Amino acid sequence: MIHTQEEIETIICRMLAKVSPTGPDDIDPTKRFDTFGLDSLARVGVISELSKRLQCEIEPEEAIECDSPRKLASFVAQQFAERTE
Repeated sequence: MIHTQEEIETIICRMLAKVSPTGPDDIDPTKRFDTFGLDSLARVGVISELSKRLQCEIEPEEAIECDSPRKLASFVAQQFAERTE
């Protein structure tokens, strides 16, 4: 299954709403993860869960460099695109 960046971003924002004190309507995908109260360890957890939901391998070492939901969604979408070429 191919996922668009927008679909992936929506999934990430929904996940953040569950693990963050920030309400779902206040998740701005352009803001840094730390503004949602997530440290690097929590981000690895989000990346791991995202990998399970999308049924694909996401390298946490590379993905952790993405500091916002939008950047992470873009990174993952690019990974999908490269695998389907």
